[in-house]
Amino acid sequence: MPENKYTGASKLSVRVSGTALNAETGYELEAVITSLQSVENLVKKTYLAAYDRARFTDNDADNVSINLMAWRKGSLWSDLQINYRDVILPTIGFVAENKEFVWEIIKDSTKFLRTKLKAEKEGKSVQVKQTSKSGVNISATDGGTVIITVPEDLPKIAEQLQGPLENLTQQVDGKKFRQLI
Repeated sequence: MPENKYTGASKLSVRVSGTALNAETGYELEAVITSLQSVENLVKKTYLAAYDRARFTDNDADNVSINLMAWRKGSLWSDLQINYRDVILPTIGFVAENKEFVWEIIKDSTKFLRTKLKAEKEGKSVQVKQTSKSGVNISATDGGTVIITVPEDLPKIAEQLQGPLENLTQQVDGKKFRQLI
């Protein structure tokens, strides 16, 4: 196998809780299926965004799969594993050579979008500075401008993930779903 290809796995845990997801009264099947499908969609869209692509092909499905590894009692708390077979790791600066690139992109995109949208909702101006360093850093000026320093390419990728992230978080209504991690 060429050196620039990766075969391995990345693990993540997803937890959604609420009255629709209760071990004692039973899990509402629609809530379980919708939540897991939303997570699957987010992982696939993140993978595509890392390569600046729009469609998940049959070849992608052969090389990237998502498996439910464990289910824990108490809520919809599932351990997932993303399996890669002969995948070329993305060359995006902030996740280059990082085998956890899907999770890192999701975390950074979520933090960036949450900060940006909150500041805009509060009527504050937003200034985005791109750097070669990883991580999302937030600062503010006395004038009320929120400065978000992000890795290069993150704003573009975050915009591509905004829809899937919204689909996942819209399920959290405070009644049937209380918490999403």
